[in-house]
Amino acid sequence: MDFSLQTLFSRHTAIVGTTGSGKSYTTSKLVEDLIANNQKVVLLDATGEYEELAKSNSTKAYLVNLGTTHHIDYRKLSIDDL
Repeated sequence: MDFSLQTLFSRHTAIVGTTGSGKSYTTSKLVEDLIANNQKVVLLDATGEYEELAKSNSTKAYLVNLGTTHHIDYRKLSIDDL
């Protein structure tokens, strides 16, 4: 299926399904496509399943492991980052 990332993410998006239906795979592919299109991504990850994806794309992906404390220095963000 072909679709525009701009169209998909211009509104709220949800990925839902039963266990084993491919939600994590779909999310990973969407994140990879966003990064390939020079977009920055913040991943909110409760289970650590996206840790490797974020590490391998550290300049474009920021991982937030829920349950830990994080600090983002807003002074280092550009207007486009905000």
